[in-house]
Amino acid sequence: MSGSMFVGRVLLPGLGLALAGILAWQAWRGSNGASQVPFACASLSGSGALEQASPSTAPNREEKRQPDSPSIILAEGHMAAYPGAEVVVGAELPGTITRVLVQEKSPVRKGDLLIEFRGDAIRASAEEAVARVAQADAELSQIEQEQARANRLPEQQQGAAEIKERLKVRWTTARARRAEAVAGYRRIEAEFARTRVRSPIDGVVISRAVNPGETVNLGTPLLRIVDLTRLRIEAEVDAFDIPRCEPGCPVTITAQGYTGQSWRGTVEEIADSLIPRRIRPEDPGRPTDTRVLPVRIAFQQPIPLKLGQRVEVKIVEATDARSRPELTSTRTAVPGRR
Repeated sequence: MSGSMFVGRVLLPGLGLALAGILAWQAWRGSNGASQVPFACASLSGSGALEQASPSTAPNREEKRQPDSPSIILAEGHMAAYPGAEVVVGAELPGTITRVLVQEKSPVRKGDLLIEFRGDAIRASAEEAVARVAQADAELSQIEQEQARANRLPEQQQGAAEIKERLKVRWTTARARRAEAVAGYRRIEAEFARTRVRSPIDGVVISRAVNPGETVNLGTPLLRIVDLTRLRIEAEVDAFDIPRCEPGCPVTITAQGYTGQSWRGTVEEIADSLIPRRIRPEDPGRPTDTRVLPVRIAFQQPIPLKLGQRVEVKIVEATDARSRPELTSTRTAVPGRR
């Protein structure tokens, strides 16, 4: 018998039977409380299998919460303005822009003139309305003079009562005509005022979308103004963390580019409904198609972050917030998180 035939017909079947015997013996030992895997099995399966089989070397995949350390909620958010602190100024009428009096980063006060539209036709209509009001005033003055003369007529004079009655009707009609002319002037005046765009709030011009000479339609966005002194954080909290988050919970805020820096805040407001996630998580393992709860966070100190900048927040769990000011995470932090 050749060497290859010996290996194929005798040696390999013998090794198979020996291995089966070892496995059966190991199973019998495991049923009797044995805790060690034979070196032969470990060498066949590799060092990784040996580590998984040994309880003492298995990695702890979830941090255990210590009784004396509060848990925190990790979430992403961005810098946003309070309601009313950010406005987009739009065109109140279609027309051509003649002047833009501000640039980006220009500070403005409420009522400041920002943009002027061409208003020649409206100005001419206003002049016509003023002329109609003046004509109505002249007619009223003439009627009042005639009434004064009629009042000096003797009561016994024939036709005096009829003259006074006619003058009264003319005076009433003239007053109505004058009121109509005044209303027309005020309407044109209001339309002319829309050719002058003024700032509705105190703030800073964040963006400018138009230039002199452009023709725009009704409602076209012209400028964006934000009061940068009234900013907060809008964070997105995962659904499973909702029961642990309440208004008043302390918050620690960090941002990329500010290594070693953090700021304090407080949960100010929690929305009443879930929304689709808008901020893509930095952790690629976290789902992006889930629904989250918007949480608004107010600052407890001045903060150098910019409007729209992405931040990360650590919110102290509500059950620990009253007595645990320290921040100790109970969830495995994502690599790269602060």
